[in-house]
Amino acid sequence: MVCTLEGKMVSASRRDVLRLGGALMLSAAWFRSAARADRVHGEPARPGEGAASGAARESPITAWVRISRDGSVTLIASQSEMGQGITTTLAAALADELYLPWGRVGIEFAPYDPAYRDPVFNWMFTGNSQGSSSFYELMRKMGAAARDMLVAAAAARLGVSAQELVLDEGNIRHPGTGRKVGFGEVAAEAARLPVPKDARPRRDPALAGRALPRWDIPPKVDGSAAFGIDVKLPGMLFAAVRCAPRFGAALARYDAEKIRQRPGVVAVVELPHGLAAVAHGYWEAHQALYAADLTWSEGGSSLSSGEGLPAIYHESLKSGSFQTHKTVGDPVAAFTGTARVRTALYELPFQAHATMEPMNCTAHPASDDGCSGISSSRRSSSPRRSTRP
Repeated sequence: MVCTLEGKMVSASRRDVLRLGGALMLSAAWFRSAARADRVHGEPARPGEGAASGAARESPITAWVRISRDGSVTLIASQSEMGQGITTTLAAALADELYLPWGRVGIEFAPYDPAYRDPVFNWMFTGNSQGSSSFYELMRKMGAAARDMLVAAAAARLGVSAQELVLDEGNIRHPGTGRKVGFGEVAAEAARLPVPKDARPRRDPALAGRALPRWDIPPKVDGSAAFGIDVKLPGMLFAAVRCAPRFGAALARYDAEKIRQRPGVVAVVELPHGLAAVAHGYWEAHQALYAADLTWSEGGSSLSSGEGLPAIYHESLKSGSFQTHKTVGDPVAAFTGTARVRTALYELPFQAHATMEPMNCTAHPASDDGCSGISSSRRSSSPRRSTRP
């Protein structure tokens, strides 16, 4: 984008425009939420570097809860934030169990680990609009477990009974003597305790049922949010992919050398149902690939557009097979025994279950023949399976 600034023509990216527009439209009411967003540790670290300094300062109380020496509390969120507000909900559940204001809980997205699997489907993914139903009660129990562990560590430190202690905005206080310790002071001791299996969540969660400001909205508006496609590494190469126009079709003929001669291209890679061009920049890879003359096989599905789907659907309705998800009563008997039956046919257009962000993945080969990756995927288990040698 090109615009005029003080009489001069300057170029501006879409993200620059978003930042400027966001700064102008954000109201004072958002500032508190935006300040909290600064504590979200969702910015992808460079593969292989990790967070050694952060790990040294933080104590993992449970798999889901980390507390640093300064008392900062971090929720390890297993669910991708796709606009549904799940991380705000889970942060509120954790804050309630630790008797903290909601803004005192930061968020870090979880790495792949079996500990973060969906308790219903037993694999790590985000979908089916079930983040809250699957994880809300689990988060309350994990928060309650962390609370019990912190209280036990504080009781040992103060030499009093755990039943005599109360939690007060990041402190554990003994009302009888006025002594107190902060979460960060006993986090390391608490992390060494076994995680209780019978921890009881609060009966009176203060934030339950309340509308809360979403921490993720301000950075999405002002352009500061980091998505998978924003990852940049030193010496990084970019690939563009061109797939077959039909399921089952394969690449029959192409001129690899001609593609390699395009500016910036360093490699051409055949895929099972397509072709990839690798270059120093994405646009170079894209231009080289889509300017190429690719010939596809005649095999595969005869369906190449959504226009042919209605006829297929109508035929399937006549012949089946059908899957019954739930049965209530006897529908066959009900229709047979009535004098009048109304029928109606509802049709929906074909709509791709597509991502809003272009699908992408960053792979970072390691010196020991391993590889780490950053992917904009809501299925944390799937990329791990698909990249195995």
